[in-house]
Amino acid sequence: LLQQIAVAQAHRKFYDDSSTTLKRYVENGFEERDKEQLVTSIVMAQIKNRDYETALATARTLGSYMTLQIQYLTLEAVAKAQVGKHDEAKQILNVAITLANEQKVETVQKMAFMHIAEAQAKIGWHDGALDAARRAGPENLFALLGSIGVNEAEAGHKESARQTMQAIDELLRSAVDTCLRNGTEPERDRCLLKLVNELGDHRFFHLARSAAGKISAIPERDLASRRISNFGAKYLNSDLQDLILK
Repeated sequence: LLQQIAVAQAHRKFYDDSSTTLKRYVENGFEERDKEQLVTSIVMAQIKNRDYETALATARTLGSYMTLQIQYLTLEAVAKAQVGKHDEAKQILNVAITLANEQKVETVQKMAFMHIAEAQAKIGWHDGALDAARRAGPENLFALLGSIGVNEAEAGHKESARQTMQAIDELLRSAVDTCLRNGTEPERDRCLLKLVNELGDHRFFHLARSAAGKISAIPERDLASRRISNFGAKYLNSDLQDLILK
């Protein structure tokens, strides 16, 4: 009951009352997940009221436990943009970005920027999406750029999708160059084979074949080819590059 009251008060802009009700709820004992969902509901009510600074202050009460909240914010931003409310969408994403920047737990911050990047791609904010993707960490970059490109293509942002594919090509060239700077031929081939596996697992079969072509030793090159074929069969040969550039 206290949860429902707190959210209803927030909808009616009785924020002090809502805060007091939330405090009473916390004092009565709660599961951490329940608190996260309740605070998220209050934040979303404040967002709907366009009280962004208040929403940001409320969101901060969760500290490190706000991945779900940031995800909800990005979904709300996309929903606003889809009905033409781009200024509101930008304000909501600004709240999400501020919260993500404030996260001290690296894994939480990276997950937050993954959600932000995908939301920006759906809205068509290409530069922001690429920046958020880089903030999500290099270990996620091929996968996230692929997701951004597909989201942009499906949302009809064809030029943005094409630019994202260019960014993926540049990332591949950089990764291949890094491998080729390794000291010995076996080390270079192992690095390239690892890159082939990553590309194949993220459904970039054309790019994986390009990387495999740089492998010097015939046995390793054959192994790379077999792995690409296995990934192709696993994903029904649905290459992300084709989806991005469709």
